[in-house]
Amino acid sequence: MSFSYEYKLEIIDSIELEQNSLRAFMIGVILSSFYVCYEGEKNFDAYFITEHKNIADFLKKELEKDLNFDGSINIIEQPISEMASRYYLEITDIYSYLYYLGISDGYKKNNFDNNLLYEKDFKFLNKFSDDDIILWVKGVFLASSSIVNPDKAYHLELVIKTPNLAKKIVNLFDKNFDVKLKLTNRKNVDLIYVKGKDVIADILSIVGANKKRLILEDIIVQKSMKSKINRIVNCDTANIRKASTTFKKHLKALKIIMLTKNLDLLDERLISVAILRLSYPYYSLSELAELSVEKITKSGINHRLGKICNIAKSLDIENSNISVDDKDIDEILKYIKGAE
Repeated sequence: MSFSYEYKLEIIDSIELEQNSLRAFMIGVILSSFYVCYEGEKNFDAYFITEHKNIADFLKKELEKDLNFDGSINIIEQPISEMASRYYLEITDIYSYLYYLGISDGYKKNNFDNNLLYEKDFKFLNKFSDDDIILWVKGVFLASSSIVNPDKAYHLELVIKTPNLAKKIVNLFDKNFDVKLKLTNRKNVDLIYVKGKDVIADILSIVGANKKRLILEDIIVQKSMKSKINRIVNCDTANIRKASTTFKKHLKALKIIMLTKNLDLLDERLISVAILRLSYPYYSLSELAELSVEKITKSGINHRLGKICNIAKSLDIENSNISVDDKDIDEILKYIKGAE
């Protein structure tokens, strides 16, 4: 099962539907996702479409509990592949139910305008208790939202029928939960979306998907640790590469001095740092400074090695392209120590 589907099942599990709370929840579901159509003078039919039978079954079961409904409820399965189906939750003659929910104002049975249902001021929300607001939000998210598996990306979105409803949802989250949602339009479809991991975690808590929030937070920690480890590894690799390049430059300078037999140009301080450099080939300058018996600073180590490089450069032009490798270390070290 997908992360999105599992989180919706958790929303269902979190709902303790009593008769007085079903109304707020179903208003959220219907306003955000039901397609209501008018056929003739008496028939108002509504359709909810999902690819998950459990969700269709849940809504059908809760609708059938409601005694204030005169229509019939059916689930129609439409196969879309060998492995998947699309489920239509069909509600016939829904007008009486819309009236009961308090969202039928603005049109009459014989003069139905499909847009009126979705372009209202939503003043009924002002009468909702805090618990009703939560249930309304759960209805909206169960019916209209999807969330990407956080292993891949942090992205949650809702497909909303009209700009008016979309703006109402965005404003409600800002006012009631201090959660900032973003609004956009994609191919004439109004979308609410969130990309921030912390905001998605807050939303999961609001809609009752606390298990999924824990899973999300665990994924966030794992990603953070992997990112930190990668940065450390990359940093270490870069430092090792830099230390290797620097050492090869110093080794080449000392080899030139050895080949041209000009060790006498190095004073006692330079010989001391040359031996330290050859004894710990791939140590950084900071590490060499810590190992120095004279307690030389990193800057002092760098200054002395720079002098050695300048002496070598002044000595040899013909052999400036000589190659060096780790096999040269022992020979050069033996040569330099012979001068002590």
